[in-house]
Amino acid sequence: MEQPASSIVIKKTKTETVLTTEHLLYALALLVALGLRLVGLGEAPLAPLEAAQAWPAFLSATGTQVTSAPAPLSALYYGLQSWLFWAVGSGDAAARLLPALAGVSLVLLPWWWRSWLGRSGALVVASLLAIDPWLVALSRTGDSAMLSISLGLLTLTALWYFFSGLRSAGRLVAVSLALLLVSGPLAWSWLPILALFAWFVRTRARPATHSLTVGALIWFAAALLLGASGFLAWPNAFAAVGASLSAWLNQWSNAADSGLGIGWPFVRLFVDQPLLLIFGPIGLIMLAVSISPRTLSFFLTLWAGWGLLLLLLPGRSAFVLPMLGLPLLIAAGVAIAALLELSLDDVGGLELTLLLAVASVLLIAGGVWLALAVESASYDTRLALTAVALVGLTVAIWLVFGFWAGWKVAGKVAGLFFAVVLLLVGVRSTTFLTQPGGRMTPAGLFAVTTLPEARLLAQDVQRISSIRFGDPFEAPVQVVRGGEDPDPLVGWLLRKMVNLSWATAPDMTAVSTVADGSSRVPLIVTPAGMEQDRGLGGMIGADYPLTMHWEPSMLPSMPAMDDAGAGGLPPEELARLRSEQAWSQATRPQLEWLLYRKIRTEPTVNSVTLWAMP
Repeated sequence: MEQPASSIVIKKTKTETVLTTEHLLYALALLVALGLRLVGLGEAPLAPLEAAQAWPAFLSATGTQVTSAPAPLSALYYGLQSWLFWAVGSGDAAARLLPALAGVSLVLLPWWWRSWLGRSGALVVASLLAIDPWLVALSRTGDSAMLSISLGLLTLTALWYFFSGLRSAGRLVAVSLALLLVSGPLAWSWLPILALFAWFVRTRARPATHSLTVGALIWFAAALLLGASGFLAWPNAFAAVGASLSAWLNQWSNAADSGLGIGWPFVRLFVDQPLLLIFGPIGLIMLAVSISPRTLSFFLTLWAGWGLLLLLLPGRSAFVLPMLGLPLLIAAGVAIAALLELSLDDVGGLELTLLLAVASVLLIAGGVWLALAVESASYDTRLALTAVALVGLTVAIWLVFGFWAGWKVAGKVAGLFFAVVLLLVGVRSTTFLTQPGGRMTPAGLFAVTTLPEARLLAQDVQRISSIRFGDPFEAPVQVVRGGEDPDPLVGWLLRKMVNLSWATAPDMTAVSTVADGSSRVPLIVTPAGMEQDRGLGGMIGADYPLTMHWEPSMLPSMPAMDDAGAGGLPPEELARLRSEQAWSQATRPQLEWLLYRKIRTEPTVNSVTLWAMP
């Protein structure tokens, strides 16, 4: 029997399996996903939103009580993270490990989508899931969102097989749905999608799958109980289920305004996901005009519309971005797979190599001229026109190739060429989103981020403790919260200090006695700017920057034109001056962030002060 073209021929016995190229490509995608999500996972300090999830779990794992500590929003994440901290200890990498593993698992799911995406389509989708900028960034974020995403897609997959007649898939539907419900606020955004998908595939149901069995309901109840209670270890996690629903409902109200502008989702789509922006709609159109899978196109379109609606709500956040990105990613994978399956007819390899080389050189040259235009202190029309002309020449070459080789071949080669270009742009965006940046290079995915200097606070506290108490974790530390709830970021940074306390005002009388019988005034951490007359006389303070606040809406907009001193100038000269002002104050700063993630104005920084007796 002739071997399939995609197979690697292996002589095998009855107990051996055939290793195919498809298996190897899935394994490669899995390795890429592991590398992107796990390498340098703890390099950046936890952001405030991550600390708000990790610190309560650490307190539970160590049996510590802190009044008014933030309540968890995900019962499942809280329980799993508490078990992880109890078993292996806490750290920035450990706080992000569960979302990273959940993100890696996404790459495996398309293997079971081959029956409705095709083998090529499923493989391309798996590859895109491995390197998608939003999914990689959220996988490296210590939050429950990635758990909800992986469980949502797992439930969707189980529903497909359940309605296809696989009776045992009912148990998987029950377990994954139960865990999804307790996974956090994003879980509630999945319920309309899953209901819509079940309605679309209900016609595939066979008589044996029209109703759920009592066994499936028992599996659902058991998974719900275990997931909501930290596997019975932390029953207080039950409250997080209601808190997650409240947080999800709050995003619909104006009171929950996130501060992100209405154009923020479109900026993120343009900057981070140019491949999905172009090939996502193409894939939806291709699915719509095909004969058999029109329902898939309709489902993905409604899913994308639902995701866009969630991103237009007042409480929009980066965690909702995959609700728009995932359907576009699946559609883009179908489109790229369709291009790969087109034949090249009689076009030779030499012609294609020459064409791709010329197109690449022109595109790179256009990028270089665009960079020169952006780096120019004054607007240079020649540089901009040269960049546009080079890009236009690239398009013209493809048109000429279409007339020569045929539009079908040209469409395939050009489509794959620009898909690779846009994919590389997306990979570049992934590096911006996942690598820790400085104050002047913000990625802008989250409005509030933690600065690398924040770790100096814990390091200096431990150093002083070692000098004065002989142990890096024994010094009494008092954190002044100024009438507000405890700051989870400060709590997380100082979590190893065994004598950590919280107060509404500095208390110099809270002395401690060390082994030699002498007394020591505690180290005091206050919000930056607290004066010496607040009971801190005689102490020496040092400021530590913790967080910064920046988002794309803070980029300078078009300024009001300053006509002062322009009297008597001819109209042409006045227009030139206005153009120069707009370029230097608005257009150039915007382009610098879009291309390099660089800003000119330092963002707002929040600091604390560490006080110690001389």
